[in-house]
Amino acid sequence: MCGPRSSLDRPGNRCILRQIDLRGGLKGKRVLDVGAGLGESSVYFALQGADVTTTDISPEMVAFAQRLAEHHGTSVRGAVSTGESLNVDPGSFDYVYIANTVHHVVDRAAMWSR
Repeated sequence: MCGPRSSLDRPGNRCILRQIDLRGGLKGKRVLDVGAGLGESSVYFALQGADVTTTDISPEMVAFAQRLAEHHGTSVRGAVSTGESLNVDPGSFDYVYIANTVHHVVDRAAMWSR
């Protein structure tokens, strides 16, 4: 299994984590992870106390992310969805995390509007 922090160790992501810490951290926050893939980021956020919804276009990736969360003693909600038509309630998250996904999205304006 992948480690829940592995994808967040990159310099750009460390900056994001620092900004989240400056805003009080993730405990009790609602986080949407768009295009989560294997779910390492989703699991990391959940381990920090966030209520996480992980999304991906692949049902297998969403299921993998949920298994990874369980493996690490936490849980994430899953939603199979494209970035353009997110299958979640708009405006219901404190943070939206999108990493390594935007270049896969055909209609970026539709994704940003969600």
